[in-house]
Amino acid sequence: MASAAKTYFGKDVSELTLSESAMLAGLIKAPSALSPVRHYDKAVARRNVVLSLMKEQGYIDDQEWIAAKNEHIAIQQEPKRDPYAGKYPYYVDKLIHEAIAQYGLTQSDVLSGGLRIYTELDPNMQQALEAVYANDSLFPSSPDGVPVQSGAVLLDPKTGGVKALVGGRGRHVFRGFNRATELRRQPGSTLKPLAVYTPALEQGYGPFSLLKDEPLNLGGYRPQNYDHTHRGTVTMYEAIIHFAQCAGRLAVKRNRP
Repeated sequence: MASAAKTYFGKDVSELTLSESAMLAGLIKAPSALSPVRHYDKAVARRNVVLSLMKEQGYIDDQEWIAAKNEHIAIQQEPKRDPYAGKYPYYVDKLIHEAIAQYGLTQSDVLSGGLRIYTELDPNMQQALEAVYANDSLFPSSPDGVPVQSGAVLLDPKTGGVKALVGGRGRHVFRGFNRATELRRQPGSTLKPLAVYTPALEQGYGPFSLLKDEPLNLGGYRPQNYDHTHRGTVTMYEAIIHFAQCAGRLAVKRNRP
């Protein structure tokens, strides 16, 4: 109630008139359909129903009922802006998108409808991830000055909950393109740590287990390294380093306009 009073009337709940209080009480049935911002006439009609019930049950007298029904309610509409600018922007963008897509809400419902949305956001992880993306020295440089783009999602492997999310580098645009959730590309080598190295570790391999990096012929299929060279016998640790370097070069190449 306190949040709705601030949102719709710009005042504390203790300052509401009888008519305004009745309107907020009427919103409980259908906050979206009866929103006074988008459906003022429906909100007023519902307010009148609440006032009539209050009179019938003796909470207000005839004079209070008539005065409240005749009161014109001024709705406080704040200027359109990004209310979460600078605070977990890409994570908030995704919340708004899911609320709209899964529950039929509008952007206005999510931002000013008095909703409580519970997430698995970890502020420390989110801030750390944003700090990484704000540090240009951690990303490859681009000859044309346009930032090499990237996206990242940190998940809790036990629950699948999203702990942190960043959808791009550079200036954030409210509900703009989110590379962490909207970019559609083949996962490619991203799956190798999950599909190759993780099973190897589970089967007893260690960081310094020796692996052969040599030409292969698998029934006519001859896979090649990114740089078309072979390094002989390497440790798993070294193999992962070379994989990460090659993946980085590919990412730079693919993300250039």
